[in-house]
Amino acid sequence: MDTTETYRKMSEKSPLRKLWKPSIGDFYCDKRENYLSVGVIDESFGQDEVVAPSVFPLFRQDQLQEMIGGFEVSLNLLEKYKLYYLDEATETRMDFWFAHNLTSMEQLWLAFVMKEKYSKVWDGEDWITKK
Repeated sequence: MDTTETYRKMSEKSPLRKLWKPSIGDFYCDKRENYLSVGVIDESFGQDEVVAPSVFPLFRQDQLQEMIGGFEVSLNLLEKYKLYYLDEATETRMDFWFAHNLTSMEQLWLAFVMKEKYSKVWDGEDWITKK
């Protein structure tokens, strides 16, 4: 699971965080002034903590794939774009325009979901509308 600074920043700035319905087993980041915590929601995680504005999800790859119809649909969408970046571990191809400078499958899939749902790309600092 990617918990890098880049993925945390991508997740924090993503509008997908508003769609999050936290459940046990979800990864999250709690980012407050002078405080950073990354963890997994369990039974001891209070509802007040989940809805705090400083808490946002770190979606897993499978969760991101489900947002665009599951793994098979995702692969069909990827094929539609004639993508050519190949992740050797999963034999999943990704479009080079958003694979550039992204270092994990979570980052790549978040970029793909953002492109599909919002027509936005990650510029290294924020999600921008791709023209």
